[in-house]
Amino acid sequence: SVNLVGGKASFTVSKVSVGITSVFAEYLGSSTHGGSSVVTDIAVAFPKATGTPNEIYITHVYRDLFGRNPDPKGLEFWTAKLDGGTPRGAVANAITYSTEFRSGLISDVYAEYLGRTPDPAGLKSWLGAMNRGWTVSQMESGFMSSTEYYASSGDTDWAWVGQVYSDVLNRSAATSEVKFWVQRLSNGSSRQQVSMGFLLSTEHLSTVVNGDYMALLHRNLDATGQATWVRILQAGGRDEAIIAGIVASKEYFSQV
Repeated sequence: SVNLVGGKASFTVSKVSVGITSVFAEYLGSSTHGGSSVVTDIAVAFPKATGTPNEIYITHVYRDLFGRNPDPKGLEFWTAKLDGGTPRGAVANAITYSTEFRSGLISDVYAEYLGRTPDPAGLKSWLGAMNRGWTVSQMESGFMSSTEYYASSGDTDWAWVGQVYSDVLNRSAATSEVKFWVQRLSNGSSRQQVSMGFLLSTEHLSTVVNGDYMALLHRNLDATGQATWVRILQAGGRDEAIIAGIVASKEYFSQV
């Protein structure tokens, strides 16, 4: 927190997704000025990594996934695993299934759908859900179907569907599209069921995986990658495993 003339501002910096760090800024206001908040994403630049090929690889994985350099013990541990013959895939999966990385995924969802950072109880609850097998899409559907999100979207089914199109598909909805989903809600489908229809769509998941490719491989998703990864996610696969698969690939390793 920073004390200002006429109020106080607080800033929270957190890793929220591959290649991106989020800054949450909140102005708490004063007796004469109202408060406000904003969440913005920034890319972090690092100096050139040094060391053995495996040390450089682990350093890049930490930078890409956590937005920081590895701590000495972490660097030593994972490098020793690789030097000892553990496949990159096993190491990558262990890192992406970690509490730190999953906490970043949860923070990303909070920022995207609620415009705020997670409270401690909420973070703990969602970490528990992910440890029990919940996927990112299931978690996102929980946020989107929440009373908080529904109210912030306009507190009507029509407004909620329009907001879902904006947040999940990054586009405006045609009137006919909104009517379709509002009718589904009227016929008894829950907001969580409707949310999953959006979140598991090829349109949305292609954008998600393309974002991972751009952040980690610095190129757009190819047709083969789209068919493979999107199908896995639609079948219940985990985002953590997809990201691990990318950073464990020969293509990623060759770029570090």
